[in-house]
Amino acid sequence: MLSSTVFLHPASYFILGALLLPLFDRVKIAQKVILLAVPLLAFWQIHALPESFGVCHLMGFELTFGRVDKLTYVFLHVFTLMALIGAVYCLHVKETGHHIAAFLSVAGSLGTTFAGDYLTI
Repeated sequence: MLSSTVFLHPASYFILGALLLPLFDRVKIAQKVILLAVPLLAFWQIHALPESFGVCHLMGFELTFGRVDKLTYVFLHVFTLMALIGAVYCLHVKETGHHIAAFLSVAGSLGTTFAGDYLTI
């Protein structure tokens, strides 16, 4: 049984942004808004995180899908700030695939940062 409150993982913003970018391929202003809004939303979500979420008991093991401590906060801020700086720097890039790859890379780094143990990575 999964015990957690309603929670939206900050990496889900980047995954959703990567899925939305190809839909706005011809509307470059909308792409730029998405490129800047997604890291800002993730920054906002980082400050609303509980200490632990998604604890599941499976075959005698306690799996923690999200653990937040002081070191995790540091890495979350660093990765999200890198995403924001990268998005601002790459606003002139026309190819959508580069932005999608960058968003999925940041989502993977945030997911790895949140992992509570080796089984949930």
